Amino acid sequence: MIRQVKECSEKRSRAKPYPLPIRVEAAIAVMLMGVMDYSEIASAVGLTRKEVKEIDLADDPRIKTLASKGLPSGKRFRLARPLYCPKCKHKINVVPCVACESPSIGRYRRSQLPRLVRRDRLL
Repeated sequence: MIRQVKECSEKRSRAKPYPLPIRVEAAIAVMLMGVMDYSEIASAVGLTRKEVKEIDLADDPRIKTLASKGLPSGKRFRLARPLYCPKCKHKINVVPCVACESPSIGRYRRSQLPRLVRRDRLL
């Protein structure tokens, strides 16, 4: 019996690891953007607050690798509920934020910022 368990565990260790569920990857992507409120992440991704906390505290090597290396370039996740990007402060439906990654969009928004500040000072 012990031999069978050992053989089974050796087969699993040599096998290709299972991919993470999409919602887990999306939650990690939101965390990498800088959002740390578990309830906000949970509602945006479609998980419970407890599940997001477990993802954040996970010992799974797949989660640790994804969190340390970051997402592969070009990989995006659609959110169940829009949230505000912590960097550019715009409402987003896709993670990671397209506006923060695109230099032309980011430059446009940064160029509009001084005008908005001046308009507020006049009021």
